[in-house]
Amino acid sequence: NPEIYHNIAKYITENYDFDGIDINMGCPVKKVFKIGACSALIGEPERAKEIILATKEGTHLPVSVKTRTGIKEHITENWIANLLEVDPAAIILHGRTQRMQSDGDASWEEIAKAVQLKNSLKPHIPVHGNGDVMSYQQGLDRVNQTGVNGVMIGRGIFHNPWFFNPEKEDISMEDRIAKLLEHTRLFEQTWSPHKNFNILKRFYKIYLNSFPGAAKMRADVMEMKGYDEVYSYFK
Repeated sequence: NPEIYHNIAKYITENYDFDGIDINMGCPVKKVFKIGACSALIGEPERAKEIILATKEGTHLPVSVKTRTGIKEHITENWIANLLEVDPAAIILHGRTQRMQSDGDASWEEIAKAVQLKNSLKPHIPVHGNGDVMSYQQGLDRVNQTGVNGVMIGRGIFHNPWFFNPEKEDISMEDRIAKLLEHTRLFEQTWSPHKNFNILKRFYKIYLNSFPGAAKMRADVMEMKGYDEVYSYFK
């Protein structure tokens, strides 16, 4: 509903201090797709344009769009040309269709097509690529290969929390445990008791990796039920 986007953009602008608003036209989750939201809008290009224009009318902030290359198949050039007509502040393109979800390889060839198209139609609009970038250097390589203006990192940060510190290639066990404890303390200070301690366990699996004995530590912390157990275990 474009009117809702307009009203919420206005509310956000008046009540918060953000630098921009990004419209999610990329989420592939089936229950979201079924109600016509997010990546389903790829199949409704006119409605998508109405939403972007309505959002822009509700704010002075830049309005960007995060999206995918298609629904069942790649329709990158047609879809991106449609978005370019309403001048979003930026387009962030994930190189998979909705049907692919997170499976298969992200197509940076399709992302390169989007870059070429915007260079010919609206070169002032940045296009950022997204999908399967697992290291800082790989992100730089994608920029060089495709000409994207930038790279958005998603799941890559969960594979390596030191992603944005390319000089730190070999992370010691001590560094990993220190970061796990820092993360735990920050989480407790910020969210306890409102959020469940078990949320942290997905991050513990990331920190406790790639060193001798890591598997045993992971198994141990998965059984823990609270912050004090974690602090005591790593004394």
